[in-house]
This record gives sequence, structure tokens and C-alpha cells, in this order.
Amino acid sequence: MAHHLINEKGAALDALLPFDTDSRAEYRDILFPILQKLQQAIFNQGSIDLLLQAFHDISLCCNYMTHVPLSHEEMASVLNCLWELTFASKPDRKIFPCAIYALNAWIRRITRLLPPEAVELPWRPAYKTWKRLNWVPERLTKDNSLGSILERVIKGANKYFCSEAADYILSEIRPYLSATDMSLEFASRALDLFLPTHPRSRHEGPFLEWRHEIKEIWDCVSETPSLSLPCLSLLDNIIQSGLGRVDLNDFRPIIYKQILRVIHIDPARYDASISPFGVMTEASSFAYLCLPDDDLFWLQMDELVHIIEPVLHPSNRSNLQLLSGRFAMNLVEAFCSRREKEMSEDSMIPEHARLHQRDYTKLFHVFKGVLLKCLNSKDSSLVAFGKHGASQLCILAPEEFVPWVVDQMYSGLESLEHHRLLSTLNLMQCIPKFLLSSAIYRNGDQHLVPIMHALLPAIDANDLVKTWFATEVLVQVFQTIPLVDCSSCIPATCSAEEAQVLEATCQFESWVDSFLDSVFELSENVPSTLISKMRIGQEFNPEAVMQSMFMQLSPSLRDKAIDKVADWILNRSISSGDKFAAAIARCAAIENPSRMLSKTIPQLTKTILNYASQEASIDDDKEAVVAPMPVLIGYFRMWSSILKILDPVVLEYKSEIISVFQCMFKIRGKKVVNLTSANLDALLSQFSKPWLPRRHSLSPSTMESLMSDPVGLFKARFFSGMSKEDIFKSIFTYGNVKPLLDGSLEPSWCLPGENEFQFIEELVKELYDPAINFLEECTTLTGKDAQSVDKDNLHNRLMIIKAVASCASVVTFVGRHGTLISDCNSLATSISSMKDVFSISSPRSLHRHSELASCLAKVLNWLFLERPDDVNTISTCLSVTKKLVSPFRHSVLQPSEFQFTVCDHPIPIGRSHLVGLLYEIYACRYDLKLGLTRLMKEDMDLLHTVAQGIGSQFKKIRNSVCNVMASAASRCNGIHAPAITNLVLDSWKRGLSNQTEEETKYVLLGCIDAIFQLIRYPRCQQACYLHEILHLLQNSIHVEDQEVYDVQNKFVSYLVMAQSLLPWPHEFSSFVLKAAERLPAGKSSQQPKPEIFLKKSFPLNGECAELNSSISQWRIQDIRSNQQLLLDALKAAQRLDLTWKHQTWFVKLICRLIKRRELVHPALVEYLFQGMVSELPPVRKSCISACAAILRILKVPVAKIDVRITSEGVLEVVTAPYQKIWKTSQRFKAEWNGGIKEEQSLASYRSQNPSEIETSPCELVLSQQEESSRPDMNLGCYKSSSKHNKYKHRQFGFRLDTQLAIPPFNIATNCETAEGAEMAKTCKERGAGRDSLIEIQGPIYLDKPFWGWYAWPEVIETYAPERYQVHDHFIGRHEFISNNQEDLTSSAEPYLDIDAMLNSSRMVIEQLLHSKTFLPLIIKCLREETGVNMNNVLNLFKGLFRNYGVELLKQLLQPLEEMIMSSEPIDHSVVCSVLIGIVRGTKHWPFQDKKHFWKAITPLLERGWDVLNPSVVDIWMTFIRLSVCELDLRRSAWLTKLLLDRFFTKTASSQSAFQQNINGQLLIALLNEFSWRGRDISKHILQLLDPLLSHAYDLVRQCAGNLAAIAWSTLGVHRNALSKEVLMEGDILQTVLHQSIAPLYTVAISLARSDSEGRTDNSFCATIGSSFLIEDSNIKESIVVHSNSGSHISNFTTEEIGVENHVSKTSSEHKTLTLEGDNRKNEFSKLDPSVKNRIKSLTYAMQFIKSLAIQRNLNKALCCHLTVFLDLLEHVSDKELSKQVKAHIRSIVQTADLQTSKALCNYLMQGEHSWHIIIFALELLEIVGRSIFPERNHNVLHVVLAHLEHNQREVQNFASTILSNMVRMGLIPGIQDLSDMFVQGRTLGKAEPNYAGADQHLPGRKAHAAVLGLSALVQAHPYDLPDWMPTVLVQLAKHTTSPDPLRYVLL
Repeated sequence: MAHHLINEKGAALDALLPFDTDSRAEYRDILFPILQKLQQAIFNQGSIDLLLQAFHDISLCCNYMTHVPLSHEEMASVLNCLWELTFASKPDRKIFPCAIYALNAWIRRITRLLPPEAVELPWRPAYKTWKRLNWVPERLTKDNSLGSILERVIKGANKYFCSEAADYILSEIRPYLSATDMSLEFASRALDLFLPTHPRSRHEGPFLEWRHEIKEIWDCVSETPSLSLPCLSLLDNIIQSGLGRVDLNDFRPIIYKQILRVIHIDPARYDASISPFGVMTEASSFAYLCLPDDDLFWLQMDELVHIIEPVLHPSNRSNLQLLSGRFAMNLVEAFCSRREKEMSEDSMIPEHARLHQRDYTKLFHVFKGVLLKCLNSKDSSLVAFGKHGASQLCILAPEEFVPWVVDQMYSGLESLEHHRLLSTLNLMQCIPKFLLSSAIYRNGDQHLVPIMHALLPAIDANDLVKTWFATEVLVQVFQTIPLVDCSSCIPATCSAEEAQVLEATCQFESWVDSFLDSVFELSENVPSTLISKMRIGQEFNPEAVMQSMFMQLSPSLRDKAIDKVADWILNRSISSGDKFAAAIARCAAIENPSRMLSKTIPQLTKTILNYASQEASIDDDKEAVVAPMPVLIGYFRMWSSILKILDPVVLEYKSEIISVFQCMFKIRGKKVVNLTSANLDALLSQFSKPWLPRRHSLSPSTMESLMSDPVGLFKARFFSGMSKEDIFKSIFTYGNVKPLLDGSLEPSWCLPGENEFQFIEELVKELYDPAINFLEECTTLTGKDAQSVDKDNLHNRLMIIKAVASCASVVTFVGRHGTLISDCNSLATSISSMKDVFSISSPRSLHRHSELASCLAKVLNWLFLERPDDVNTISTCLSVTKKLVSPFRHSVLQPSEFQFTVCDHPIPIGRSHLVGLLYEIYACRYDLKLGLTRLMKEDMDLLHTVAQGIGSQFKKIRNSVCNVMASAASRCNGIHAPAITNLVLDSWKRGLSNQTEEETKYVLLGCIDAIFQLIRYPRCQQACYLHEILHLLQNSIHVEDQEVYDVQNKFVSYLVMAQSLLPWPHEFSSFVLKAAERLPAGKSSQQPKPEIFLKKSFPLNGECAELNSSISQWRIQDIRSNQQLLLDALKAAQRLDLTWKHQTWFVKLICRLIKRRELVHPALVEYLFQGMVSELPPVRKSCISACAAILRILKVPVAKIDVRITSEGVLEVVTAPYQKIWKTSQRFKAEWNGGIKEEQSLASYRSQNPSEIETSPCELVLSQQEESSRPDMNLGCYKSSSKHNKYKHRQFGFRLDTQLAIPPFNIATNCETAEGAEMAKTCKERGAGRDSLIEIQGPIYLDKPFWGWYAWPEVIETYAPERYQVHDHFIGRHEFISNNQEDLTSSAEPYLDIDAMLNSSRMVIEQLLHSKTFLPLIIKCLREETGVNMNNVLNLFKGLFRNYGVELLKQLLQPLEEMIMSSEPIDHSVVCSVLIGIVRGTKHWPFQDKKHFWKAITPLLERGWDVLNPSVVDIWMTFIRLSVCELDLRRSAWLTKLLLDRFFTKTASSQSAFQQNINGQLLIALLNEFSWRGRDISKHILQLLDPLLSHAYDLVRQCAGNLAAIAWSTLGVHRNALSKEVLMEGDILQTVLHQSIAPLYTVAISLARSDSEGRTDNSFCATIGSSFLIEDSNIKESIVVHSNSGSHISNFTTEEIGVENHVSKTSSEHKTLTLEGDNRKNEFSKLDPSVKNRIKSLTYAMQFIKSLAIQRNLNKALCCHLTVFLDLLEHVSDKELSKQVKAHIRSIVQTADLQTSKALCNYLMQGEHSWHIIIFALELLEIVGRSIFPERNHNVLHVVLAHLEHNQREVQNFASTILSNMVRMGLIPGIQDLSDMFVQGRTLGKAEPNYAGADQHLPGRKAHAAVLGLSALVQAHPYDLPDWMPTVLVQLAKHTTSPDPLRYVLL
């Protein structure tokens, strides 16, 4: 937000800059030529490169301009033009990437400047592009860098979408609200991006409609973490958008329940699955659900904290603890984010929904306990969360936070517990600004001096963590209040408290002395490297600590501190790594430069010269080191750090400075020289630009007034004179930036004057000029003289030049004198070095760049010729060259990256921060011009010389050359990259002519490394460069070296993948031209006439053809060049002298690029198809993928129609088969008849072929304009085209309120006739906008069957019936002309006629397919592969059979039969892939061809599946899934019939259990893929499945159970939109479940009838429709469990109930049956084995339900039958089966509701059960309680307390455990009353005590129960101490000596 404030009023900063300037006029002078260049490029008066350069320049201006110098109208016109350019057509590979970056930069700069009403942008083009780039299935797994940029663009532009677009967007997104993994994530992201955010948009209506949907979605996905995250994100978007506009109370239980589920319930499930994103989304959602004075919200927060706090105890270290702490602190951060949004000027939150300060006070009181536990944790991550949360809470509620910290900080600082001390320090970091502000905390000054003294002992060299925390607190104190001694001038009018505070300021002097002593000790005892590497949240910065202190010292204290620092520096030993001491010295020098320099510089200079004189020098032959080098480095670093304070007083020591630099540059030692060069660079650069020596200093008048009033200076602190409202406004709205914007900052710039420039020129004269002269002399030496030049001398002189070359005032880059390059655009090359950027030190500065470039060129040439082995010197010279041709930018941050901390202007640190930002703004203005300045001829000549080193034998030199080339190419968005690429390619060519192979090797290595870095620029990816690279690669294969091959192979792989598959750009639309006309670029003399833009279309007449000439010509040339490139690659691949490794390179390149339609050349097609049977496996693999893509390009367009599904379930035909398809079909007919004929109109074609087409009266011939595109259908609220619905789902979900369109399916008829019984009638409905009827014959298939196509939009684009498709291109359906294949492929020239080229390619493929051995040979090669890519193989055969028909099947039957009978997995992978492709390719075949295929393939599958190996079953299941995926069920009726017959029809005699299990798995795969579409099939399967549930073999039962589970899952839909039946939800599902489970009721009754004791059974649960009832003879009135459909009572008759006769009979008999006790004999073994088998089958079904998407619905339905499973468990003797049943029951009740809880309570309270079952039922009751929370069943407490008195000890103990868990989770309220009841000895049980020896006050069993209850309450609070706990503990203590079982409980 901060950078937007500067962007809004950037022009106001001109008065604060060092030079007088008019930034608005300056920026307009730069921006307008760029916009004019853009306009010219759009009008095709310039090249595409000009257009791309304009995009780059716009991005550069947006990045560095401090403001946008345009009016609202001008900004809107640029935005509109960029928007149209970016989204006018499909994303292309040339324009779109650059356009999207420019648009992103422009929107980022104007989003706060341009009001929403100034422009309206169309949202749908961006929506289509976003879906294409991010959500097309084949792109989901690819890394698309443009996708994130596109989302930023849309997020910033959604405020400019028209307000009416909200309804359209919501309507478009709403259908994706389905509980599927992709659709829900898509809906969430789309809503966040596209929903308009400006206040004009109102969303109340749509949000109200969505409330019910959101709840239903949440019910479906809440148990699946992978789906709950996008659901939470969607909720978060809806809640934030609807806050204050819609009543959001209904969302609160949803989010609250999710919070509790994730944080506390069943933590083991979420240790690895919950991500921080999910926790953050929950936190932000819940924070936005709070309303002002919302007591219910804070009540829920109290309950939440009650659950979180025990988990955060330090002893409870776990992932759950980290998760809870992260969530709590994220919730606090969400409230802070909401507060910032509420206080923003353009806040979307209405006034009545904004929270009050008292609400944030409640937030503090709720979370302070959680905060303390986080800070006291032993986990560093949790401590970091707590530290961040503390800062947020302090900002939100400082009036409560500060007193709370003050009350405990002194005891915390004195604590010996390390973690408590650190937590106290972390809390204290937050409070200084508020503690010392009277508006927040009264008399906070009294704590200042005590706090400072208390923190001194924490600065401990033995504990750096504690030291860092303490110094952080001190920095906050220093930034808040000045350290001034006011004890001698206390005003008489001040109060006693104020006088006490002022009197205490006399201790500041002694405290500063003690603090400096501690810092000195820390510096001397702790290495600087250890301090710099210590990270606690961020890097320890000692300079920030010291500078903060020195800034706030009064003049007297400051001088004393400086003297102490100076004495310490001069009297201590210094080492090279003593960076801490150098930082201290620099901080002291900044505050009083003259005092510090006078005390230190003379002595340090003398010491440096003394040590330097002892070192080895380049002036003599001394080579040994006399003095220790680290000592010299340490003193020099200290000396230079003091000098770099940017104060004029430094110039007083210029003689010392020059002498030191001269001496240091004579030393032999690279480390010393490099350090000296870096410091010389910094000194020159800083003194040649405007600087601020004391950025924090106030104006002289202000400083003088403050010095005369020490008390006033002491009170000039953070937030001084501000009210509470002003403080909060300053924090959350960056009010501290105002001085920077209103011109009141007074920065006091120091401009470089005559003295500074004279000093700079003296340095240049003494250092730079001798170095240049020396190098010039060296270039004249040859032979031995050249070799005798000292290396160190060369290195030192080059380092001097490198330091001087970085100074823009000395060696000028912007505005320098030189020769312009002719091929560069003149814009920005004439920029001069105006004073509004920097000043030059002398007139010679304008020429030094050219002179230095010429000198370096000579030196490099001399080094390459005379000293090629001097690696270090050459590398140093190249680094100087890099800095010369590519100067570094001056700014650290761009204006769009500015961030503002909370700092107040009146304090020095606040002013320092603002002035620092002002300096960055000044530097950005230079960087803008630097980015627009291009290289000159002298620079290119230098780069020519640099290119000579690209073939060096030393890798270091080659890498340096590549870095120089890449750095130079990066200038101006790569405008020089082509020229530099040509340099590298020329070097490559020359290198191939070298005499030795060794020299060629190094040239290849260097050139390839350089091309690696250059090829990423779009200008270098053109076909001409790729052609040259390809030619050079061909000529480089003779170098037989493994290193060269590895580099080449890596380069070729990168080269192949770098080629974008996006299409070529098209001509600009009329909308783009209209937008370009309005650009604020001035009037162009060549601008087209305005009337051109008023035309609706742009026919290619003379005028408009001239406009479109550039793009059209470029497109043709590029296509032609790419074709030639591929043809050359083909020639290279066909060379006989190539190894298989080199051949693979060219094949990969061909396979990559031929996937574009314009490049499918017949010669390439022939080579690739023949390559599929190559002997080389890598070639075969690449060719298969490429051939599949070719077949997809060459496919015949399919005729389509539009249909509509009415609310009555009637299929209406909206549009006849598209006329465009008719034209295309006729053209294909002409092509296959021997040549291309003139296109005929639809009318003439139909008149000549009356028998083929039955023409209806409404099928009129459209005009030429209408034939080119279909008219959009007006559907009321929006226009929809068939092209809008290309989003494909792999997971087919549905909303519960959606009427799904399930096509009618009949296995018998769909396999026998083309239409089937359901589709025998003709669809006759009115067409859209027509009076006549559209008569369509044949079945209409509804493929891609997800709900979006059927429920929305109303119009569905689907395929026309088969009779309207074109089949003449199939082999055998047209006359085959056996042309000579060489005639088709002999032409190696590019095609200009693309259609003719594609036609020739089709003929080439057909000629290959006429060979009967071609396809079998492909199969043979596939079987030889070690790993088959099924996707490539199936796509290949899908394309073959789709394009060429059923005749190809004859060639494949024999090899397929061989493979299917094989036992090798590779053979089955191949045959499955081939069959999948064939099945998918038959989609549009004529029905008779399909029947022929089915007849041929069915026996093949039968024989293969009879001998199928278990290891390949998964492969065949994949075949089943992919064969029916996304297809209408009627298309796969043959496969369904085959699988049903094999599993159900074949008898046991003809099929083993093993074979039946395999057939069942295949049927499971089919039904699972059908999902809800297989509803009719599921009902049919369930009718046949019942006997198999009791099958004798476990393999069969397992398949039967899994089939039953899938069949149940398909029946949970509301209705079928294409069916006449209307069934309520759950009716069918409950019916089929009852059919499967009903026999188990009979078992339960039989067991009860055999009871001998005559006791009545506890319960009986019978499913009746959608409700169930529980009966018991011991109860006078029935216990009724209600369902959503209503309620039933127990005295219903069987007729009223409507259940089967045998179930009704058993229900009536159940009342008289009895059960045995716990010790009865188990009767299960006497039952029929089929009953046991049925139970096992149902167990398999329940296990399989876990993997289904709608498991929640199925589990809810199974919960209705829960009690019968419990009854049967009492009689199960099989322990393993009992264990499995219990595990599945636990899973089922995870989704139970309140009715299930009541049923379990009734089950436990009525009748008698074994104690094992009671324990299990109590466990289930706890699980159900967690699932339904925050709903509660008040009978649960009664049930648990009753079982505390059970006569079985195991039940009592378990009931106590359950009670403890439920209390801990907050499931049982009223803990105080419960504890009182236990203390008084009362429980809710009815049993009488039957044993003696208990306490007299709590006799017998009641005493035992009460002790168990009290123990449970105590165990529920392991980490806290509630108010009732002492009383309970006292009561329990009385029973520590009691006899068992009481004493046992307490132990």
C-alpha cells in the first residue's frame, strides 16, 4: 500500500529532489515517444520487433517512474489498448508474453490512480485466456510462468470490470461449485480473480443463492483434506466479498466446525496433510465473520481458546501443537489485516460492519494466554509465531497490551528460566513506542531508565540469542525517545511524576558508558562471522543497534561516546574479520564527523602506511610478506568505513586518502587490492552524486530550538502530540509518509561541488590515468617483453580502472559521446547527462567511456595473443569490460517495491527512513534513463574483441566471456542480443576450421555456453538463428569428446524445449486499431483515416492490406523459415555418418516443431512415420509422440449441433449441423477424389446429392460472412458460444440440486441398433430464432458428461449424429490413387499453400498404411521397448483409426491376439494402449463399422481375459477406464454387456473364483468410471449381485462387496433430467441398502430367539424409507429418531411402513425375543456360513466406500443400520472379522449426525449387552460427538454417567476415559455443576451398590463412580488449573488410602 501513496502524488517530490526538475514533463517526454512507437507498430508502420521493444519500454517506465504523468483519460486509453492487444486473440508465442508483462506493469502503477468509472474492461477475453493457460488438462502439469503474471493482471484489473459483469461472472462460476478436486479449486480461484471489487458492484443476490450450495459442498468435502482447502478458499472469498452486505451467520458454524476438526479432533490424521495455506484460510475466514459487538462470536472464541491452550503447553511438543499455535497467530494477523482494510480510504467493508476498538480489546483478552504459551514454547517455530502475534496484538489493542506486559516484565527479566526471560524480551520489543506515549499509557516514562538498566545484563557474549533479543528491545527504545540529560533544568510547573522522570535522566551518561563497555566486550570476545550468521528471525545487525543509539544521544553525551569509541579503536588490536568494530566506528563518525575523523584518521593512516610499507610491492622484487596481511586489512577496513560517511570534512584529508590508495594499489595480494578497489569505487560513486551526510538530522532551526530546550527534546518522541485516533491512523494508513508528499521534509541535500569534483579528478589523475597509460604501453610489447610484464601490476591497474569505470560522473554511460549503431532505434540513445540525474566531474567524462572501451579492446587483444595462459589477468580484464558495457543500477528498490515501516517523522530514525526512500526515488530516475540507453559502436567493437576468448582452453576465461556477452545482451530487453548472437555464431564457424581437434573442442564449449544464455531472448529464437545453429551442430559432430557431447546434448534438449508451441500472431482486430487510435501519442502523419476504424470488419482491400502487411509478411516468412529449418534438420538426420546419439538431436527438434499445423510437411511426415519402426529406441519414442500430434492436426473436422435440455427432460435441437462443417466436408471429398476443386455452396452440394442429405426447409444457405462463424445464441443474461466450453474434467462431480442429464441406456438395444429403443424417435423441436422445425435423425450422444454441460449452460455443444459426419476420407471409401510416394516427398522446398501441404501429408500417410506390414511392424517395435508410454501409443492409434477407419483393423488382429495371450506385462501394456486408441478413435464411425469392430474385438478379449495374469489386471483396468472416459454410455454398451455377461452369466463350472475375481475387478473399473452416469446399470447389477454377497469364495465376495459399494454411490442423485421418473434423494439408496442388509436382521432375530434367560433384546433398527425406529418391550413409549423427511412412530402398521413381508414379520416378532448374558455360549458358529459370508462382503463394501468421492452420503445411509451391526458383533467368533467390522464402523460414524447419537444413546440405555460391545458403543458415541460438534446431544452425558456405575470394571474405566476426552474437547458444558455433583456423591445411574467396604460418605458403587468422574475431570485439564480444581483435588485426596477399586483409580 505504501508505494501507492508516492504513486498518487509523485510530482510533489520534485521539490525534495537535489536538482530542479519537472518530473511530469520529463516522464511525458520519455513515455510519449514510446506510446507513439507502439501506435506505429499497431498500424503496421513498424516491425514486430518495434512492437516488442515498445512493450519493454513501457514496462521499464512503469518500474522506475515515481508517478504516471498522464490524465485519467490518457491512462485509460493506454490501459484499453494494452488490454485489447493482450486478449484480442488466442495467446501467441511472439506478442503475448511481452504484452502481458507490459500490461501487468501498467496496471500495477495506475490501479490506485485511475478510478473505476474511467474505463470498463471486458472480462470474458481474459477469462478465456486464463482458462486456456491454467486449466486446460494437458497444461495442468506444465510449468507456465505466464500464468502467475496473468493472474496478477486480472486481480488488478477486476476493479475496472463493469458492475453488471458481476452477475455474469457469478452465473458462470456457480456451476463449478461441485465437490470435485478440480472444479471447486477452479471456482474458488475464478471468483477471487474475476469478481469486480469496486463499490459499484453489488453481490447480495448471488451470495444469498449460494448459501445452501456452500453448505452442501462442505458436507461433501469436509472429510477430504485435499478438497477442503479449495473449499475453504472459496468460503474465504465469499465471506470477505459479502461482509456487511449479506448475513453471514450461516457460515460461522461451517468454519468453526472445520477449525475444531483440524486443530483438535483426531490429530493423527492431519499431521502431514494440513498445510499452512489451509490454516491461514480458516483463520482469515473466521476473522471476517466477526461483527461489531458480536457476543456469540466471542463466546465461540472462548471455547476455541479453551481447546487450544492445553495443546500449547511446553511439555506437549507435537505437530498438533505447532498447528494450533500457527492457527491462533494467523487468526490474530487476520484481524490486523481486517483493521487495515477497514481504515483504508477505498475500503470495501461497509461502515456498519467495521469492528470497534472494544472488539479488539476482547481479542486481546481472549488470546493473551495463547500468546504466552507460544512464547514460552521450546519450539523455535512456535516462538516465532508468538513473536509475530505479540506485535499484531500490541498494534490492535495497545491500551490493554502494554499494562499487561509491564506487570510481568520485571519479574521476567530477573527470572533464571531461560525461556521465560526470552519470552519477556519478545514481549518488550512491542511496547516501547506505546509505553512512552502518554496517549496510550500514562506515566510510562517512569519505566524508561529501569528498563534500560535491566537490559544491560542481557548483553552477554556467552548467550548470543539473549543478546539479540535484548538489543532488539533497545533498538525500539532508541527509536522512541532521545537520550537527553534533563536533570539540571526541570521546569517548576511539572508534576511530581514528571520531575521524577526528568531527574532519572542523569543516569543516561553512566548507562551509555556501561552499554558501550558491553558492546566492546561483545566485539572482542565473539567473532564477527558468528554474529553475522546468527539468525533469530532475521540477521543480527550491530550497525543498526549502534546507529540507533548515536542518533538519539544529546550533543554532550554523543561527544563523550565518540571519544570513548575513538580511544577504544586506537588502543585495541584489529584483525581482518573485525567487521563489528568497523560498524561501531562508522556509526560514531556519522554523528560528529569532524570530531571522529580528527581523532582517528591521522593515526589510522600512519598505521596503514607503516604496515603497507612492509608488504611485498610491485615497485620492487620483494615477494615475501613481512607484516601480517590480516592486520593491514583490518586497519584499512576501519579506515575506509570511517571515510565513507559522506561529509565534506572528509575532503580535509584528501592527501592522506590519495597516499593510502596509492600505497594499497602497490601491494602484491589480490585480497587487499580487491578490497581497495571496492572502497575506491564506493568513495567515487558517493561523492559524485547528491548525498545526505546525516539523513536523520533535523533542520538547523529546529535543532537549535531543541538544543536550547532539553526537556522539549526529551519529549519529542514517537507518537508525541498524537491522539489515539491519530496513532491508529498513522499505523494502518501510513500517515507518516505525509512529510514526504507535502514537501515539509527538508532533506538538506549536499550537492557535489567544485571541491568534490576536484578531489575526484585528483584521484583519477593519480590512479586512473597512470593505469591507462601503463596498459597502453603494455599493448605495444611483444614476445618475451610481453611475458615479462608483472601479473600483479596488471591486476592492480585493472582493478583501479574497474573502480573508476563504475562512477557515472567520471566514466559517463548515459549521454556519452560516441557513434550510434545504425540498426538501433534512435529513441533514448540521445539522452544526455542532464543535471536532473547527475553531474559530470569534467568535460572529459563524456569521452572516457569510448576511450576506455578502445583501451580495453587493445588490452584484451594483446592478452589473447601474447599472454593466453594468464587466466587471472584475462578474467579481471573481462570483469572490467562487463562493468563498462553494462553498468549497475543505482537504486536498491523500485518505486513499486517501496515499503514503509511504522516510524514517526519527528524522531530522527523516522526522518532517516523517509530521506532514504527519497534517495531511492532520485536513483530510480537515473536507472530509468540507464535502462533506455543502448550500446554504441565502440562497445560493439569491444565485444568483438571479447569474443576472441570464447575458445580459450581455460574454463574460467570462457565463463567470463559468456557472462560479458549475456550482460551486454540483456540491455534494453535484448535489443542487442541478435548482434551478439551473430558474434558467437561467427566464432563457432571460425572454430570449426581450426587445425586441431583440441582447439575446436574449446570453441564448441565456449560458444554453446554463450548461446545457452542468449537463446532465451525472443529475438534469438527466430528460425534464421535456429537454422544457423542447426547447421553448426551438423558440422560439429566430428569432435569425438565426451565432455563436448554432454554439453551439446544438454544444449539441444534446452533448445528443443525452449521452442514455444503457441501459434503465430494474427493481424490486429478492429478493436485493437480503435484502441490504438486513442493512444496519447500525438498525431502521426501516416496514421490511417478515422473512417477505417468505424467498419465492422476489415476486408483485405488495398488500404487495409497495406496496414496488415508487416504482421502478414512476418508470419509468412517465419512459417517458411521454420519449414526450411525442419527440412534442413531432416537432411541432417538422414546423414549416414551420424551416430545414433547425434541423430536423436535432430529428430527431437523435428518432433518438437512439427506439432504446429503450418509445419506438417509431407517429407517430414514420411520420415517420422517410418521412424516409428526405426532400429533406434530413442528415435522411435520421439516419432510416436510426433506422429500422434500430426494425426491430430490432420483430422477431419466433426459436424456439431447445439441442443438444449428443458426442465421437463426433453432434448431440443437448437442449431442444425454447422454450415462451416458442411463446406469443410465438401472440400475433403474433393481432395480425396484426386485434387482440390472449387468450393461449392451448401445449396449446390445438397442439390447434387439429394439422397445423402435430407434437407429441411429451415436449413438455409448462410451468407459468406455468416458462414465464417456461427452466430452466438442469446440465452438471456449472457451470450454463449460453443467455444466457451472447452474445460474438461477427469473427475465427474455433481451438485445435489442439479438435475443431471443421464442419457437413456439399454444394454440390449444399444448394441444391436444404431439408435436404440430410447432414441428411436426423431427430435423435432424449434430452432433458435426460427419458425420452422429442425429435423435431426439418429442418436445424439452426450459426451464429456459432467454437470456443467447439462445443467448449465442451457445450450450444449455436442456432436451431430453419425449420418451427418464425413466418412469419405476412410480407407476404402474413396478411390485410392497410387501415386509415387517419392513424388509427394521429393520436394524439399517449403509450402506456401498450407492446405495443399496438409493434403499431401494425408496422402503420404495413407500410402504407408496400405502396406500390410506397416502396422504389425510398429507393434513389433513397441513390444521391444522397455517402457511404453501409454498416452503416446493410444493417441497414435486413436488418430490412425479416427482418420482412416476400420480397414486398418485387419492388420492388427493377429499381433493383438499374440500379445493378449502372452504373460509378459509389456505385451499387455502395448495391447491395452492400442485398444484404447482404437476404441477412442471409433467415436464418429458409422454404426456398421462399429459393429464390425465389436464383432472382431469381443472374441479376442474373451480369450485373453480367460487366461489373464494377476500382475496385469491393473493394466486392463486402465484400459476399461480410458475406453469409457468422457463418453456417452451408449458408445460403450458393447463393453458393458461383455463385462456383465462374464461376471454374472457364466456359471461356476465354466469359471473359477480366480477368473470371476478378475472379471469383477474389470467391472468395478467400468462402474467406477461411469460414476453417477451408471445409475441404470447399477440398479441392474444390484439385482444380480445379492447371491454373490454370500458366495463361498472370498475373492468373489470381495468383488461383490466392492461392486455393491460403487452401485450404492451412483444412486445418490436427485433425478435424471432425461428420465420421466422423479425420485426423492435417498429413497433408491435406502431401498437397495435394505435389500443387502435385511438378511442380517433375520440373523439377529435368530440369535435372540435362542436366548435361554428370557431377557428382551435391547433394540431393533429397521430401515423404512428414509427413517428408522427403535423398539423395546421394556419401554412404555416408543423412541423415535427423526430424519430429514419427517418422523414415524412405533405403532405404524406394516402397510404404513411399506417394508417387505419378511422384514415386517421379524419386526413384529422382535419384542418377544430374549438374549443371553455375557457368559452365554456364542451361537454364531451354528449359523449358516452364507450369513458370515454376507457380513464379510458388507465389510469389503464398507472398506471400499472410503475411496469414493461421496463416502459421506453412503456412510450416513449406513448409520441407519448401525445397531444391527452392534448386535451381530456380540456373536462374532472370528476375531479378525470383528476387528475389521469395528474399524469400518468407526469410519462410518465419522460422518454421523445428531440422530445417530440419539440412536446410540437409546441402544446403550435400554437392554443388556456384553461389556465388550458397551465399550465399543461408548467409543462410537464419542466419535459421533466430535463429528456433530458444535451441535450437542444432551443425553450423552446421561449415558456416560450411567456407565460409571456399571458392574464391569472395564466399562467403568472406559466411561471415565470417554468423559475426560469429551470434557477436554468441549463437548460437555457445565463442568462446575458436574464437579459439584461428583463431590456430593451423586451420579445419574440407577444400579444399586452390591459391595461393601467403601467410604461412609460415598458408599459402594456410587463412590467408585464419583471418584472416576472426578478423576476424569482432572485428567481433562493437564496443563491448566480451573477454579473448581482445588476442591476436586482435596476430595480425591481423601480416597488415596481407600481400598480397591478407589485407590486403584487414583493411582
